[in-house]
Amino acid sequence: MEMDTTILYNVITPNGDGRNDVLRFDDLGNFSSVELYVFNSWGHTVYENVNYNNDWGGTKDGNPLPAGSYFYILKLDGTSLSSAISIIYE
Repeated sequence: MEMDTTILYNVITPNGDGRNDVLRFDDLGNFSSVELYVFNSWGHTVYENVNYNNDWGGTKDGNPLPAGSYFYILKLDGTSLSSAISIIYE
């Protein structure tokens, strides 16, 4: 799979309704290495996983992060892709 076809999503709504509750990327199974790093607006890491499996729901250490804007880096087989992301609880 080519990196330029990977869709980077920019919003999650972790309110438990089953829609957009986690940051999900299509076709992660096509890559041997998937890493996700999420940062707050001050550049502090709030989440990191070197074996990401579409399961981050806007938490840090098991606690919900405040609604707002964050930034993430998704590494697919060593190639970095990045995007802003908003957490919305409505």
